[in-house]
Amino acid sequence: MNSGPAPDKKMPESDARSYLRSFGEGEKSVRQLAEETGWSVGWVANRLRESAEDSEPAEAAV
Repeated sequence: MNSGPAPDKKMPESDARSYLRSFGEGEKSVRQLAEETGWSVGWVANRLRESAEDSEPAEAAV
């Protein structure tokens, strides 16, 4: 059994974003996270992509 909400219940957006950030890359699949948060696979994938982009070091201007 997972620790996310019931399948018909959607987490508030801020809680879902925090929940997604609590996992390292590859710890859970996008589908698992979507099921656990109640948000769509597309929404979860986009938030994970945003998070990865935010964590990348900025390239030095040449």
